[in-house]
Amino acid sequence: MIIFDFDGVLADSLESCLSACNVAARAQGAEWAFEQDAFATLNPLTFEALAERHGLQPEPFAQDVAAAVSANPDVPAVFEGICDALSDLAQTHALIVVSASHASVIRSVLKASDADHHFARIVGGDTPGSKAEKISELVADKTAERHVMVGDAVSDILAARAAGIGAIGVCWGWQASSQLLAHDPDAIAQTPHDLAQVCRSVLDA
Repeated sequence: MIIFDFDGVLADSLESCLSACNVAARAQGAEWAFEQDAFATLNPLTFEALAERHGLQPEPFAQDVAAAVSANPDVPAVFEGICDALSDLAQTHALIVVSASHASVIRSVLKASDADHHFARIVGGDTPGSKAEKISELVADKTAERHVMVGDAVSDILAARAAGIGAIGVCWGWQASSQLLAHDPDAIAQTPHDLAQVCRSVLDA
């Protein structure tokens, strides 16, 4: 099983998410805008954690972010090369998304890129529990198999480790590869074009 984070791994969604976060912040009376690096050091990398850092109410903030993203007519694209990697990996592995974004948002983006059919399941931020808890539940009855989490954040690596599975970081996401390397992932994928090969190298090790 290969479990993917969504934003910054599959979807090039930083700008749309920042815009939605600004909408959500204004709904709580904020008169400022988030910087481009707003997510760069978050741990965990969630909308709730971003709200807490800035003194906003986490749950309403996350709900407003999801609503703003859904209302945006400009659907983010997946990164170039991602569809090819997913098509390759789906031939031999079950693919799942576990993300802080709401499942409906994830499905709409993947459907727009004709990538939704590659995934056996999508678990969004609207499902209760931490990322580690969600991953642990997914792999609980498949302990004889090898699994890996692909993420762009320190919290993705930590969640994978907590769930007892492999961890792969990516260089094109929301947090720097140097931060990911400091937490000892099994591998780092340099580009989406490398992703299928890197996943197989970890799973077959």
